[in-house]
Amino acid sequence: MDVYTHQSYSGFVGGGSTLYGPFAASHPTFISASEVQNVGTGTADITSGYFYRSGGQVPGAGRTVRGVVRGGVVLFYVPAEGVPSDFLGSVRITRSGSAIAGIHNVSRQPEQNDHGASYNLVQR
Repeated sequence: MDVYTHQSYSGFVGGGSTLYGPFAASHPTFISASEVQNVGTGTADITSGYFYRSGGQVPGAGRTVRGVVRGGVVLFYVPAEGVPSDFLGSVRITRSGSAIAGIHNVSRQPEQNDHGASYNLVQR
């Protein structure tokens, strides 16, 4: 069985305006990504931001995807978001426009020979 492809999460009941992921990584041991869906009725601009474990925001990291249509999905792959190569921290995803919901996937690098995990991003 390939453990790297077997991950699950719970379905969404609704959406929110801000999503939080308490563990985001671009690190020699861990990598992660967030998938965010526009679950509202109109378009949304969706923005990611990354934070060190100390609480400070990572300067210049994250991005905004504009005009995400109803039902559209955005992928925020942490190693491509401008964080340091040894980043272990958190992610905050916000929107303007329609409500959003999302999941976060974390996996150990393949050479670590371990499992991954998926969870719903916390809505506020």
